[in-house]
Amino acid sequence: MEVLQLKRCTSLLVMMWSVLVCGQSFTMLEDKKYEKFRFENIGELIYFPVVLNGVTLNFILDSGANKTVILNLSQNDSINLNETEEIYITGLGKKEPFKAIKSVNNVMQIGNLIDKHHEVYIVTDEEINFSKKIGVTVHGIIGFDILKDFVVEIDYARSKIKFYPYQQYHKRARRRDFQTPLIFNKNKPYVDLFIRDSTRVKKEVRLLIDTGSGDGLWLFESDKIEVPSKFFEDYLGVGLNGDIFGKRSKIENLLLGKFQLNNVKTAYPNEEFVIHANQYEQREGSVGGEVLSRFVVTINYRKGWVRFRKGKNYNKPFYYNMSGITIQHNGYRVIEERKQVNEFNNSNELSGGRKNSYTSFYKSQLQYSLAPAIEIADIRKDSPADLSGLQKGDVIVKINRRRIEKKSLNDVYNLLNQKDGKKISLTIIRNGQTYQYNFILKKLL
Repeated sequence: MEVLQLKRCTSLLVMMWSVLVCGQSFTMLEDKKYEKFRFENIGELIYFPVVLNGVTLNFILDSGANKTVILNLSQNDSINLNETEEIYITGLGKKEPFKAIKSVNNVMQIGNLIDKHHEVYIVTDEEINFSKKIGVTVHGIIGFDILKDFVVEIDYARSKIKFYPYQQYHKRARRRDFQTPLIFNKNKPYVDLFIRDSTRVKKEVRLLIDTGSGDGLWLFESDKIEVPSKFFEDYLGVGLNGDIFGKRSKIENLLLGKFQLNNVKTAYPNEEFVIHANQYEQREGSVGGEVLSRFVVTINYRKGWVRFRKGKNYNKPFYYNMSGITIQHNGYRVIEERKQVNEFNNSNELSGGRKNSYTSFYKSQLQYSLAPAIEIADIRKDSPADLSGLQKGDVIVKINRRRIEKKSLNDVYNLLNQKDGKKISLTIIRNGQTYQYNFILKKLL
């Protein structure tokens, strides 16, 4: 997830840190060796609460974001923002630059970390809503503005993140760690890694380190980078400028020093969706959460390096969505349940102060509640779900006869992608009518 260019933004990040320093900065409220807290890991993305001008919001840590961006503020969200002006933003997707609001001198706090002069950009376009796709409320993204002030260690497997004051960080790389230089451009971190594609030729590629992407690897087509012969067209995700489509395949290897990841999921976004990246950044792709989550990743902007240590998920295989279904939250639906309610008859006073016996009985009663509506946002053409007759907009209510209203998007996604050959039965609601569809999961590539 990226903010590729902010017009009227004059800061250009190069290797020299003196150019990198900005007016705002986070500091620690208390003198500690580091600030540590747990984060939510949903779809290999990092979520944590921030407090902006006294209001608690839910943010994604996105190293691809060169500015702090606020989005998806509802009418119920009330927050005062200081010293505002209109600007225009561009990002991944096909839309033209769109209007946003710049605000300076705000107070942002993340745990024990605080910046009293924080600069934010507010996106007012209601169509830009990451929350529906992810299943949790996302109010914004933050990247460079926090990463530049600390050495940050991310342990995806344990959902823990540590922020070390860069002056006090003295940990050396272990013998088996891979440490490599960061290359900066427009406040974003890049790294030179090697891949082997279907030609089995070892190629060096410059990749954005993108913690705001849950995908494994993105590569941009060029004379050097070709899409393998085996691929399928797919929806790749949502950016600030809209939905992104392209091709999905796998490459033979991704090499990070002595680490070698095999059969790595790789997306090749269509050219029209990445024109801004090619024009402004001259990069060849990005490495996202599904690769990064196999490591403990330490990022040091001040010294200009990133370090990879093998994590608990290192040997986890890469697999594609076998059902072909992309799901999202879209409002709420009414749940009707018939429950047995225990009722008692009234006891009556008898002569002599005695009471008659009483009886209890169960009565069937309808109860109603609201639950998030999990709907099909997109279906890959010729996928098992597509061939079964399911449609975009169908609301899923049961999977293999199990109700799902209390399950997260992650849980539902996992139920739809259990293993190759698994039979799936979906009960859905379409135009107020209930239908059932069956299909068998099929492994891709």
